[in-house]
Amino acid sequence: MLCYERDGVDYAAERKLNPHNQWLQAGVAFGWPGILVLIWAFASVFLWAIRDRNGLALLCLMLVLLHSAVESVMEVQRGVVFILWMFMSIAPARR
Repeated sequence: MLCYERDGVDYAAERKLNPHNQWLQAGVAFGWPGILVLIWAFASVFLWAIRDRNGLALLCLMLVLLHSAVESVMEVQRGVVFILWMFMSIAPARR
């Protein structure tokens, strides 16, 4: 937001627009640790899906990865609810 104000982009500063990319959003908000946590989260889902041979989980992960390239999907109520619901619905029940 400060860069918007510094550059005189009042429209974006007033509306608190985000970078429309989850990777940029994580980098801006949390720096390299945020990007590394995001990579770890996606990699752990990927490894779990490969280990369990869960094609649906891989498909969902690829959709989330593609979506995160053009939108900040982990923002509150903008995608995190959908993503968590999606992964919880495809995860097998543990006994």
